[in-house]
Parts: sequence; C-alpha cells; structure tokens
Amino acid sequence: MKAPGSQNGKERQKELAIQGLLLQPTIELAAEYSGVSKATLYRFLAQEDFQRLYKEAKQKLLEAAVNKLGAASAGAVDVLVLIAHDAASPQACRVSAARAILQLAISAGAIADLETRLALLESGAE
Repeated sequence: MKAPGSQNGKERQKELAIQGLLLQPTIELAAEYSGVSKATLYRFLAQEDFQRLYKEAKQKLLEAAVNKLGAASAGAVDVLVLIAHDAASPQACRVSAARAILQLAISAGAIADLETRLALLESGAE
C-alpha cells in the first residue's frame, strides 16, 4: 500500500510533463525536459484528466503572475505620479507620465464597469 500523498511513476511523469509544458516553448523541449517521449506527451495531452490538470496548473501560474504584477503596479504608479508632479522633470516626461496615469485610470474604470455588468448578467438581473 502506498503512503498517503505518494505518487506512482505515471503520476510523476504527468507532473513533470506539465512542468515541461509550462516551462518550455515547444512540445519537443517539454518532452525532453520531462523525460518522456514526444509520443507519450501527445498521449497525455489527449487525456481529459491530464488536460484538466494542465489547465489548472496554467491557471495557477497566470494567477501568480497577475498577483506579482498587481503588487508591482502600486510602485509603478508612484513613479508615474512623482514624474508627473516633478517640476524639475522634462516637460515631455511629465506629459508622458500624466498621459499614462489618465489612460490607466480610464482602463481601470472600464474594466470595473465591465466586471459589474458581467456580474449582473451572471446573476440574471439587469
């Protein structure tokens, strides 16, 4: 009997294959990275359970990247505000920073509006 949480060889291969797919730009390199043949990797990709695990892993990776961008964005906005308000900065830099701030604010407002409208549609209300 396996210990709880232990993996058999096929599960480990699939885990490595998913890592390869996430980290490598081609199927060939993903197969090489994970230590499985290209044919095995294609066979994994045809399986629903593997597709689900791969999709979940991609989603987690994307969420981590978005969280990292979110954390960095506050500092980036601070830099734009400093440049926009710094009378010693060249005018072109100040205008560019101000334009970026306005564009980001407009985009953020539009996204918030779309999220609200989508939530209303999903709830069945109008």
